[in-house]
Amino acid sequence: MKYIIKRIFIIGYFLANAMFSSSQNVAIDYSGFSSSDCDIFNASTDVAATINGATGNIKHVTLIGDVKYNSNASAVFLDVDYGSPSSILGTSYRLNYDFKQGNKYIITVSASSAVSSNSPYLNLALTNNGNSGGTTCVGPGTVNSSTSGNPAAAQITELSATDKQFAWASALTQNFPTLEIVAIPTVSAVNANSIFIYKITIQETAPVILPPSFTLAPLTVAKACGTAISQTFTVTNVNSTAGVTGYAWTIGTGWKLQNGTIPVSPFTTPGPTLTLISDANVSNLGNVSVAVQVNGLSVPASGSCVVSNSIPYNFSINGSPTVCTTYSYYSVSNLPTGATVNWLINPSYIVSQSSTPIPNQVKLTPIGTGDIILKASVNNICSTPVISNPLSIHVGIPSIPSLLSAGKVKGTLQTNGSITYKGQAFLQTPAPNYPYQWKVDGYIQQSIGSTGEFNVPNCSNTVNGITQDYSINVKATNTCGSSEGCGIFRYVCKAGTSSTLNRIIDCTVYPPGVTRTAPTRFILSEDSVAANQLQIDVATLSEDNFAQLYPDADSLNTELVQTVYVYDVEGNLVQEADTVNAKQANINLSGLPEGNYNVVVGGNNDYTEQQTYKFTVVKSEQQLAEEIATGNYTIPTPDEADRKEVLKQQLFKELLNKESLVNASTILQNFLATKDQENYGFIRKITEAFDNGDTAAVSSLLSQWVPQNQQDQNCIDYFNLYLRLLSNDTFTYTDINNMYDLANRCPLKDGEIIYAARSLYNFMTESTEKFDNACDGVAGRVAKRKASPAKSRYLPTVIKVYPNPAKGSFNIDFPATEKGQSAITLTDVFGKKVLQKIVSQRLNNISLPTGTATGIYMIHI
Repeated sequence: MKYIIKRIFIIGYFLANAMFSSSQNVAIDYSGFSSSDCDIFNASTDVAATINGATGNIKHVTLIGDVKYNSNASAVFLDVDYGSPSSILGTSYRLNYDFKQGNKYIITVSASSAVSSNSPYLNLALTNNGNSGGTTCVGPGTVNSSTSGNPAAAQITELSATDKQFAWASALTQNFPTLEIVAIPTVSAVNANSIFIYKITIQETAPVILPPSFTLAPLTVAKACGTAISQTFTVTNVNSTAGVTGYAWTIGTGWKLQNGTIPVSPFTTPGPTLTLISDANVSNLGNVSVAVQVNGLSVPASGSCVVSNSIPYNFSINGSPTVCTTYSYYSVSNLPTGATVNWLINPSYIVSQSSTPIPNQVKLTPIGTGDIILKASVNNICSTPVISNPLSIHVGIPSIPSLLSAGKVKGTLQTNGSITYKGQAFLQTPAPNYPYQWKVDGYIQQSIGSTGEFNVPNCSNTVNGITQDYSINVKATNTCGSSEGCGIFRYVCKAGTSSTLNRIIDCTVYPPGVTRTAPTRFILSEDSVAANQLQIDVATLSEDNFAQLYPDADSLNTELVQTVYVYDVEGNLVQEADTVNAKQANINLSGLPEGNYNVVVGGNNDYTEQQTYKFTVVKSEQQLAEEIATGNYTIPTPDEADRKEVLKQQLFKELLNKESLVNASTILQNFLATKDQENYGFIRKITEAFDNGDTAAVSSLLSQWVPQNQQDQNCIDYFNLYLRLLSNDTFTYTDINNMYDLANRCPLKDGEIIYAARSLYNFMTESTEKFDNACDGVAGRVAKRKASPAKSRYLPTVIKVYPNPAKGSFNIDFPATEKGQSAITLTDVFGKKVLQKIVSQRLNNISLPTGTATGIYMIHI
């Protein structure tokens, strides 16, 4: 046979601490008296009362005047009178009740006035008076006429029973054993009246002892290198938890105490504040966190103060952008006092460097030609060197200019209405600091920029198809001298503006008569500096290769990268770049998830053959975590936003246990701190409250949680169902249906809580329902839906599990009729298996696994 699940609670500190102290409600109904004596309490009388639903007695005693009983009104009545001269006469009595320090009280008196005029006052006071009474059966006596106090006296004006509420605004600061009820007259010339009292109720509310909660402030500190800071950190005891004995601080690198000594973590202080200082030149100041020592336990304060370190300096290098045959000097201006400079040159073999008598100046002497990048590493201002802005320097005469093909011919409308057509030739990599001089067929053109222009024939239908070749030379000049490049361009005349000008040979690279083996059209390589950067270059082609690749002489042109498409292994297009139109394309694939990809490159010139290359994206654990935290990646699915949200929830839970990974990344630190103040923080706190058996805290948190998305609502629905289970609530057929609908959703986009809902559903229905990922839409899920079990509440069992709460182990008592073996499974609130074993009914002591956390678990038998 199969037995239903028992709940066991593992004892923990917070479970024991988050409890309510005793409280009760008392009702005293005076309608049960039949006596008409002059004093019904007669010095001391036990009056029947209802205390927390049970029958009891409350002792009463008359203090002043006569407490009488009116059988017609079924109430006691207290006479008052105001005579002359100024005699304030009233009636009072006392009842014995234990009013406790720390509790709040609301006392409600059902009362009325005997006549409509001279309405009397009713006053209540908590006192320390004894049980002795006063003189009775003598009529009203002298009472205090003051109506002030806590709470204030109430005037009884109504002629029928009306509830008058006396509420103490704050918790009592001491114990009181008695309550005095006093009837006071209205001060006037002639005043006689009576107050009828039908019923008195005492509502007692005990304080709630909340679990320890501490916050740290500030949670962020900005540190600029070169600036000393002093920062005071403060811990707030949110719930005023007693028993705090100290504060253990974990202090990152670079901090000092106010006396200049370096603290060793954990650094303990008796009070909740700590002031730390740092030197100006510390550039990697560490984070600060704290744990509070409470009753022998260590309770971490929420959050860790994250230090953002910045370098405010932005240095530039002074010097010429050109080095010729002699040396040039370079320096960094506006250096802080004490700073030194190390010079960085890439590539280093083009120049030699030497120091000069002037500090932080370098002398560069050319030993080759080419372009270099000069940087300055500035030291002794921060613990980490500061790198200056780079300076691009050309050494020697300009590099030989390389020409590109021109594209379309330019047409210009003249003032007389005619159109002048010009061909345009462009430099492949123009250097803006050089003046350029162009020659076409040996004639100098007016253009001196990076584009050369020259007149071409005006194509009309009569000259359509005419072909003409041009020899184009371009000279680049700098202070060191000049260099010249050349190319042969073919102009093909076509109707209208479709005429083309194409380079057929680059004289500087392919002198006439030289042929080379044709390489592949495109060359792909991974950038060794920037991870997951794909560089695509157009392969170099000889004139013969041009002829092989472009049989149509009219379309001979320099190849360009035109399109780049990236596909995942399933054939989904995940990234694209159209109309690149460049000899080199740099594609950033770092936004894609880890894995293998196919890269398809297409060229221009009506080139339709596509070359496919394989590329692998590899990322570190920190990169993956940061991408999930920022959402900087692509999931090719309509559910992309939901799936990213689920991954963020999973990342948040994982980062709580990966301190080293979080400490290494400001992005992850900000993600963890921000999300803990939002919906993920509710999930964490509710889970901890369940683990601690604090269902009151769970209810409070659920009432405060405003869902931001469907994943939040799924968590709220599950937690409410589980809370009802713990309170032994009754579940209806509709509840079971709703539970099935929740369990049958897609965990990939609806959250991990769906797995917990499935475990809860099988538990509640005593079934073994098998759920798939349920990610094929609502229609698919409905089609798979099975009939829900007829029963809406789990049945009681004759199996006993004790002790409950348990610690270390628990026992199971089986019915005497049961024989053989049983399968025992222990799961947490999310359905995760903690223990699974086969036992004999005679062997019923089950030891918990070492390290089992405090919390609430389910036993499946």
